[in-house]
Amino acid sequence: MADQPTILIVEDDAELRMIYRQTLERENYQVVEAMDGADAIQKTADFVPDVIILDMMMPHMGGPTLLQLLRQNPAMEKTPLVVITAYPNFREAALKYNVDLFLTKPVRPIEIINAIKTALESD
Repeated sequence: MADQPTILIVEDDAELRMIYRQTLERENYQVVEAMDGADAIQKTADFVPDVIILDMMMPHMGGPTLLQLLRQNPAMEKTPLVVITAYPNFREAALKYNVDLFLTKPVRPIEIINAIKTALESD
């Protein structure tokens, strides 16, 4: 199973993290969770995920700052990014950092799966 893609989920809502995790694990993806941008930066110091799913509105370090830091890191400048947010007005800010996909909450499980597949194909 180690050859399965690893997805980093960055979401402050524990229930949504659980839903995303279960959805992705059913598709045999490896999943790592981070509760905010600061947690994601700490986790990505140890590994480079195949895809990162992130929310834009989070405490401690929100999505825009996280996107900037990820893209400044040479190891992750090309890592596919999927933004899932309740705020469609963040689209422009997200696209500035070469986000691969932008989804607006609520999202259905099939949308998450399709987004990951699309992101992996573009990698």
